[in-house]
Amino acid sequence: MTARVSRPATTASAPAGPRSPAQAMTRMLRHAVQPMIVLNIAAPFAAYEVLTGRGASELTALAVGSAFPVAGIVLAAVRSHRLEWIAVVSLATILVGLIAGVLFHNAQFLLVKDSILSGAVGLAFLASLAAPRPLLFVFGRQMAGGPDSAARDAYERQWTRAGFRDSCRRMTAVWGLALIAEASLRVALSFLISPATLMLISPLLAAAVFGPLAAWSLHRRSARLRAQRAVPTA
Repeated sequence: MTARVSRPATTASAPAGPRSPAQAMTRMLRHAVQPMIVLNIAAPFAAYEVLTGRGASELTALAVGSAFPVAGIVLAAVRSHRLEWIAVVSLATILVGLIAGVLFHNAQFLLVKDSILSGAVGLAFLASLAAPRPLLFVFGRQMAGGPDSAARDAYERQWTRAGFRDSCRRMTAVWGLALIAEASLRVALSFLISPATLMLISPLLAAAVFGPLAAWSLHRRSARLRAQRAVPTA
């Protein structure tokens, strides 16, 4: 009689714990990159080139091209079954650019509509430095977990540490200044280069500014966590 080798019973995978801000940001960027490239860069540029090549005005071509980012926002909302606050702000920015462009018959408003968003957020970051808690802390707390999660509570308790408070305020100031600088540079470029060139450069400009900033922010967070673990417990 042959011995029967028993296999270990498969157990259901444990539910994943609350994601850290870094993990949440990485997941969000991974799901957003591909549709962003197609709907926010390639499709608007192609529409602009085709329509202006057939005699349409720059304002008309840019207005038609703005329908693709709107489609991307709607698609993301349908897939996630919710409309994020950043999507609402993006929709409002596109709408403001369209209305201003039509009212003033100036295509430049549509070219720099992204600067409206980044500039406004940058000003909000700087203004929040006068609040009890800066925006960067608020965003980090939201990404740490659900409203009642242990990760969120742990993140909240870090505010009692003076070093953590100083770091949050310093990083909020850096992000605010960077957002305003990026918005100002895009507006300046709109006077110096062609609309088609700006449409291609604008996303690269955002990546060149915010990519290193995000890496710096995550590096500082990792260094802070290592320092906390190195502190001996009483």
